[in-house]
Amino acid sequence: MLKEYKAMKEKRFNFETIADVKKANKENGFFWFSKKTMKFFNTKIETSLLKGGYFVTSEDIDNNGFRKYKIRQVKNDKGNIKTIGDSFNRLDDAKDIIKEMLQKEKCF
Repeated sequence: MLKEYKAMKEKRFNFETIADVKKANKENGFFWFSKKTMKFFNTKIETSLLKGGYFVTSEDIDNNGFRKYKIRQVKNDKGNIKTIGDSFNRLDDAKDIIKEMLQKEKCF
């Protein structure tokens, strides 16, 4: 199990930038970063690609000016995106959770 975890971890983090992830996502037939998808959910990418393949987005689905922040993670070399946990009211809260998760990953 530990070998599988390490292999998945190494494979998932071969992207250096969000642009790399976007390119892979599109090339593999996914639409996560398409203009239509981003516009529909009123999504903004709030951080660069962080350690562990994490990044933070914000959405204002109701167009009320109140953004919710979500932690995302690159799942694999195809650029699939996974949402981690619930929404946060503040960007800093999402970043703090990422820091905590990275600290826990050091234990493996």
